[in-house]
Amino acid sequence: MKKQFPEGNFYEADLRETGIPSDTYDGVWSCAAILNTAKKDIPTVLSEFNRVLKKGGALFISVKEGEGERMVPDKAGERFFSFFKEAEIKSFLENAGFKVDHSEILPGTNFPGSEVQTPPGWLCVYAIKL
Repeated sequence: MKKQFPEGNFYEADLRETGIPSDTYDGVWSCAAILNTAKKDIPTVLSEFNRVLKKGGALFISVKEGEGERMVPDKAGERFFSFFKEAEIKSFLENAGFKVDHSEILPGTNFPGSEVQTPPGWLCVYAIKL
């Protein structure tokens, strides 16, 4: 990525504790970034997103729609996924200090190289930091 965008700033961090100063960003785009996170860690991740956002800042998250947590086979072997129902992810967000503005479920696509025959949809949520 750095080769394509040599002038860009790139950071590697744990989503549970990014090290980014508080109230830094107007928005956080978390597209398929937390779906490999254990549900027990979701409150910590969302609290970190809240911390780095300015008041009124926007948050977008997308996760796979469904229930539970499990390993999913793919070309690399297996990957861990957490699946969410709409009410469940909304509850996580509200408990982390966000107001859900909009949510929708988009049709699923196959996990690359996955043996899963009926992929779940994408649960997309737009929220605002209170």
